[in-house]
Amino acid sequence: MDDMQRVVAYGFISKHVGDSRTIHSPENDAPSAIINAFMHTGMNDLFCGKLVFVSVSAEFLMSELPLLLPEKQLVFKLPPSEYYPEGLSERITELKACGHDVALGDYTLDDSRKSLLPYVNYVLIDINNADVAHIYNSASAVNTTCIASNVNTQKALVRAKEIGFASFKGNYFAYSSEVVSSKPYEKRKTAADSKLDVLDLLAKLNGDGSNKIVEDFFKAHPLLTIEMLRLVNAASTGHTREINSVHQALLLLGRAPLIRYFQVLLYSLDNRYACPNPLMAAAAWRGKFMELMVRHAEYTEGSNHQDQAYMVGMFSMMSALFNQDLAEILTRFNLSPEISQSILERTGVLGGLLRIAEALQFESLSVVEALAIELNYPIDVLMCSQNDAFAWVQNFQTRLAS
Repeated sequence: MDDMQRVVAYGFISKHVGDSRTIHSPENDAPSAIINAFMHTGMNDLFCGKLVFVSVSAEFLMSELPLLLPEKQLVFKLPPSEYYPEGLSERITELKACGHDVALGDYTLDDSRKSLLPYVNYVLIDINNADVAHIYNSASAVNTTCIASNVNTQKALVRAKEIGFASFKGNYFAYSSEVVSSKPYEKRKTAADSKLDVLDLLAKLNGDGSNKIVEDFFKAHPLLTIEMLRLVNAASTGHTREINSVHQALLLLGRAPLIRYFQVLLYSLDNRYACPNPLMAAAAWRGKFMELMVRHAEYTEGSNHQDQAYMVGMFSMMSALFNQDLAEILTRFNLSPEISQSILERTGVLGGLLRIAEALQFESLSVVEALAIELNYPIDVLMCSQNDAFAWVQNFQTRLAS
């Protein structure tokens, strides 16, 4: 993310699936994985023009393979190593001239790659390193873009900004800065806090509130109506004309799809970030991934289980949205014990899918493989659902920003 908390780049992670007795590393798997992804499957279109960081070895950089890959999109990330071939700095200069950027991953104070620093575009520095400020000053002195990595808490984000970082890699947006004990929502409510109004609406709808409740709510909240219609028109494909009212949305889309957009609306109102924001994207991806997985498992369309899967994914990140304990947020909804346990305890079918979604988002690929075996989900189905959900979110965000 940049300093406005907008997503500007992604990390591409390759994981060898095969003989567990063979030792593999991302940079050694990179040639086949990257070439397959970006030349044969067209994955470069999936990232909508954003940068993609991929781990590669020095030997890969010295070969002709990088020149086969898309220009101005891939950033080759070079990890620490005991050996670097002669002429690597010149090779990096050649690659940059051809439109390929290079980054140094896990850069440290006494890094053996220090001589490469003037030649690369990016340096990733672990925010948890005791010498992080000194490392940042050393790297930024040669006009290299410094990225704070492992920024997984709001506290780490504040520290990175204080040091001077303007780019951040991590999952800090997915966690509350401090989960506080709940007081009644009404006592904390302010005129500007529209999220609580939408939360109240969702609670009413979950208790079988009528369509009139929906229309009356948005009549009383004109600014929310505008934001809601932006979301509906950005996410709705297959409609040749723009939807101009909530009543029209109910008629054309139906109630269940519209409730999904209400869930997205909650995240779009998070004024800590620019919109579309990373928390909204992560929650929408999680919900869509779980919906697709249920669809693959049941081979049915329009199943209520798909709506439940989407809701579990979206609700599971509300703690970060409201900076509130998740169990206390869910007490507002008349959820079945099974759904509540799926969200809070990660139990049952949907709870298992939620565990897989979290592991994918937080790069715990060994956990993904173990859960896939435990829950009997083929890896290719997981990967297909992951990419399809990512594409859906990317398309939605692109339309929302246009």
